[in-house]
Amino acid sequence: MNKRIYLLLSCLFFFNAVRAQNWGWEDDFEAIHFTYTLQYVTSQYKVFPGADWQESLASMRSPVTSGFAVGLGISKNIHENAEIRLVPTLTLADRQVRYGFHQLVGLSPDGTPSYDIDREVKASLLEFPISMKLKSNRLHNFGVYLIGGLKYSADISSGKRNNDADKVPLEKMLKNSKSYLSYEAGMGIDLYLKYFKLSPEIKYSSSINNVLSQDNSVFSAPIDQLMLRNVTFSLYIQ
Repeated sequence: MNKRIYLLLSCLFFFNAVRAQNWGWEDDFEAIHFTYTLQYVTSQYKVFPGADWQESLASMRSPVTSGFAVGLGISKNIHENAEIRLVPTLTLADRQVRYGFHQLVGLSPDGTPSYDIDREVKASLLEFPISMKLKSNRLHNFGVYLIGGLKYSADISSGKRNNDADKVPLEKMLKNSKSYLSYEAGMGIDLYLKYFKLSPEIKYSSSINNVLSQDNSVFSAPIDQLMLRNVTFSLYIQ
């Protein structure tokens, strides 16, 4: 039998079996329940250039970087189709700004001339997102939901960064408080399995406040504002 047909039939058999079981899940009826999460995080700065930035630079952008997070939290039902969720997480994520200069600044790893310099921050964050989860009615062992709320993030990395001297200046571009507030919005699916509920989720977040601390260096002077944006892919286990 063709492998694709076999795979399709296997998937249909699995979903039919799940629909037939119609498993219950007691936590949905509890006022408060616990949840665990594993997350893959992509980060990028939204760079707002200053008025005269092209006098010193040819280009300025922030590549997408990745990290991960783990968390443990609680959810409280406030309605049949709504709950409040608080899931503190430990997040390890890199952020980067790439500066393109008019003059040659060195060689790239493959030996070709390079006009770019990367500045990187390795952040260790404690994050406290509080969200409203709006859930659809359950259909057999499936449900969909929308999520939205606010997140407070605090850097706990104690100022330790990459020891490469070329990457130090970007540290001074971050707020001295090393904390910021973000808004979040996303969607997910509740899958009711035999012994637990699994919820894949995708969520977008953006810092509300500017995370740039201007020190008028060659790396911060061309920037008017920096906003941090994240896209997070999560698995919640309840």
